[in-house]
Amino acid sequence: MIVTGVVCCDAKQLPTASGSAKVELIRPNKFHFSSRIWQKLPYFPRAAILEATGTQAGRIWIAPFQPGLATSATTLFASAYSVGYGAIIPAPGEWFAYYDSADTLEVSIKETACTVPLNGYSAATHGTPVSVTTADTSILAANNARRYLCIVNDGTVTVYVMFGAAATVSGIPLYPGGSYEMLEHELHRGTVRGITAAGTGTINVLEGV
Repeated sequence: MIVTGVVCCDAKQLPTASGSAKVELIRPNKFHFSSRIWQKLPYFPRAAILEATGTQAGRIWIAPFQPGLATSATTLFASAYSVGYGAIIPAPGEWFAYYDSADTLEVSIKETACTVPLNGYSAATHGTPVSVTTADTSILAANNARRYLCIVNDGTVTVYVMFGAAATVSGIPLYPGGSYEMLEHELHRGTVRGITAAGTGTINVLEGV
């Protein structure tokens, strides 16, 4: 059960249960995340920042839809996002949350009249060139703070890229001199791996956070 609070700066504006909705009001602007289930959050009329009022033992994943029953790290990286501590509701609307912990967590809506920019990135990491062989090779580790990704084939051999799985030659072919770019709205935050059909390729990566 989701314990809801007011999604507003005015603590006097209390939500009202309608129809079959079952809402338990504890105190304004606070509600609870259950343990390891996707749950629908109260409607947010504005962007919001959620802050844990207790000890946060796991990440809070936010998505604009319910990603089914999948709870693996790879699926979470691909379908939702987390800011590490607390949570950000980036825009008005209905959102879903997954608290990756064995415990429940109370959160407080700290600010709802703010603008929460999630586009772009503030720090870029130019990784060391990765040599990719005919064996499955790690190109980039998972990073849930990732906001931008560009993979460039600087070698003379085609490299086949896979996201979130062991690489095979059925992956995305990245030809010599080619690049593969992922922006935030389509970003994969899990692992990136590569392989060649023959020879050794060279991959360079730019990651923005």
